[in-house]
Amino acid sequence: MYAFLPGELMLCVAKQMSKTIKKLEKENFSLKKKCEKSDVTIIELLDEVCFASIPSELLFVVAFP
Repeated sequence: MYAFLPGELMLCVAKQMSKTIKKLEKENFSLKKKCEKSDVTIIELLDEVCFASIPSELLFVVAFP
């Protein structure tokens, strides 16, 4: 068992909290990046599905009336 003085205990807790916060910030960043990639992929797939069945001649007319 460790014998901490009140100041040492606070320092230990602060260090542990700092490590945990840094870890959570890294995890949050990676999850945001993964989510953004998923959003782009979904949009690309929707474009393929929605516009694959429409003839290119019609797409040109719709884009440039």
